[in-house]
Order: sequence, then structure tokens, then C-alpha cells
Amino acid sequence: MDLNQFLSANNISQEDWDKSRLDKELLLDIEKDYKAYKGELHRAAKFLAETLQPCEQVHSVRWRVKEPSHVLEKIVRKRAQGSEKYEKINVDNYKELITDLVGVRVLHLFKSDWRGIHQFITDKWKPQEQVIAYTRKGDQDSSNENYSKNGIKVEVHEHGYRSIHYIIATAPTNNQILSEIQVRTIFEEGWSEIDHKIRYPNFSDNELVAYFLTIFNRLSGSADEMGGFVRDLAKQISVNESKFNEAEQKKQEHLAKIEELAEKLSKEQQEKQDKSNSVANLQREIRELRESSIPLLTTSNILNAHAGVDILSPDQIQAAASAVKLGAEPLGEMDLASVMSANHYIHETVTNTPLPDGLNQLADNHQSFINSVISGALPSDNLIISAPEVSQSKDSDDGKTNNND
Repeated sequence: MDLNQFLSANNISQEDWDKSRLDKELLLDIEKDYKAYKGELHRAAKFLAETLQPCEQVHSVRWRVKEPSHVLEKIVRKRAQGSEKYEKINVDNYKELITDLVGVRVLHLFKSDWRGIHQFITDKWKPQEQVIAYTRKGDQDSSNENYSKNGIKVEVHEHGYRSIHYIIATAPTNNQILSEIQVRTIFEEGWSEIDHKIRYPNFSDNELVAYFLTIFNRLSGSADEMGGFVRDLAKQISVNESKFNEAEQKKQEHLAKIEELAEKLSKEQQEKQDKSNSVANLQREIRELRESSIPLLTTSNILNAHAGVDILSPDQIQAAASAVKLGAEPLGEMDLASVMSANHYIHETVTNTPLPDGLNQLADNHQSFINSVISGALPSDNLIISAPEVSQSKDSDDGKTNNND
């Protein structure tokens, strides 16, 4: 390794080299060992990236293994700054002293996503050093308070660098590997990459460049804030739309129920109207039936038709029957001939057999019929006999009543 070329390529002044008090041969030994070890570091870095990517809040994961020249440059710079940690560095312990040989960057979209990622990392690995959150001067105090509540140390970075750093250990083989995980937003990553690209190695002390990089840093911070605001706004809009859709759905359900009830009511009203019409039709049929039906004759009606007197009561009919049986005089205006004539009609209608001539024979031959009326076996006023209209006429010559059946 040509020392002058190395110092020039890594922007290390001769003064800083002298302050480091390093032996060139030591750097060469470390470089040789590191190149042989680099393949194992690649596998460890890939494992970390694959483990971190499934975290819900993670947008993307980037990783790198430090180049040998950058390892040596860091050793020189730390020694020149008087770091006690690097005072006794050698080929056997540099892997434990330099904790970012493997670097993994976990990027997320919104600032508040760091909480979920922090929980994910601490669940998977135990931090080997104090977790540090680097912030910019002027950042919101609420963010710093949230870091402190989660056991994270807050440090203001002189260049406005924002990131949370974890040092974790993995052991894919017998050799433990220390790795650094950096968690930041995409905007912070963009600013950091631009800052590093421009500031190093040629403009690290240029005040004008530093001024505009600071403005850019503030813009990236504002972009992070705006990103969080837009997300919260979108969530609120989504909630409002969900409530509106829910209310609209309930409205449609109520309208459907109202329509169903209205249809049911209309159907019931129609059924009621149909029943009312049926009742009216039935009443009309009854009236027509009454007007057109053949008169129903009871014993009283028959006696009335043949005797030409008012309708007799059941007691009068039984008395009349007794008079027929005993040969006594008829009751009231009804004579024996009228009673026998009515009896004659009833007999012929019910039994469909002619009655013998003569009143005495009528009384003798139809004693059983009269007894039936008297005993109640043949109810005098409940005997329903369908018969045609009975017309009456009187013969003025013999005073007898003729009945046309």
C-alpha cells in the first residue's frame, strides 16, 4: 500500500496521520485479515436484511459491508481524534471495536413508523450498546420525549443528521459479528445520501455548501411532517366515508323495511276489501234466496192454510189433535173438519199414502199419527215440510174448505 496515495484517496492530511501514531504495517495486517473475513460479513448482512424486511412498518432494507479502505480510514481518523476506544486497536480486536463493519439501513415512510420497527428489533436481538436517536437542532420536543420513553438516548447531530442506531450481535458461526442497524425515513435517507455525496471528501468545511445542505435538511424534515399529516388526513377521510357509507346502508335498510310494511299493509287492506265484498255478496245471495225460495210449511202453517185461521201454537195443535181423537168440538173458529183436513194433508205429505174416506175412519186409522203429535215424537211446530204454495177457496154451497196442494 502506498501511504501517500492512501492518504490522498481518503482525504487524510499528513497532520492527521501523524496524530494517529499508527504503524503502516499494522494497517496492512488489518487490511489482509479483513479481506479474508469479508465473505462472512456479506452472509451476515444478507441474513439481517431478510430478517428485517417482513416487519410491517418497514418500506425497504439496504445493506453494505464496509470496504477495506474505509475500515483503515476510520481507524486513522479515530486515532487522530484521540479516541480511547481505538488506542489499542490491533488485528485481533478490530472486529469488536469497529461495530459498523456490517451496516443495515431500514427505511420507513412515516416518522411514527419507528415505534413498530423499534419493537421488532428489540424483540429479535438484544442491543449491545445504548440505542441512540440522532436528531436535528430544532426538532419537535415531543419526538425526543417519545424516544426517551422507549429507553433511547437522544443526541443532537451537528450536521442535522436524523437516524436511530442499534448495535446488535449475530453468531452464524463461532465468530460473533457486530452489526449496526440504522432506522430512518425515506426523506431522511435521501438527504443523508446527498449530504454525504457532496460534503465528503471535498466540501466538508465549505460554509456555503453546508448552509444549503442545512436548508435541504429542513425541507426533508418538513416533508416528513407533511407525509404524516397527509396520512392522518387520509385516515380521517376514510373514517368519514366509512361512517357515511354505513349511514347510507342503514337508510336503505330502513327504506326497504318501510316499503315492505307498506306493501304488507296494502295487501291486508286488499284482503279486507275482498272479505267485505265477500260478505256483501253473501248477504245479497241470502236476500235473493229468501225472495226466491219455496215457502217452508210447519204444522201450524198447514193448519192455518186449511182452517183459514191464525197460526196456532203447539199447545193449540195438540188440543186440536186431542179433539180429533176424542171426537170433541174444535177449538175456537176451527171445526173438526178443518183439523182433519189439515191432518189429512200432513199425513199424505209425510207418509205419501192416501187417507181413507170418512172422519171416523180417519180418527181410527190414524190414531198413531195423532198420538205422535200428542206425545211429542212428531213435534208439531218443528216439522219442516217443503211444499208448493197452498191456495184456499170456499165452496158456498156446502161450506167446506177445498185445498189445492
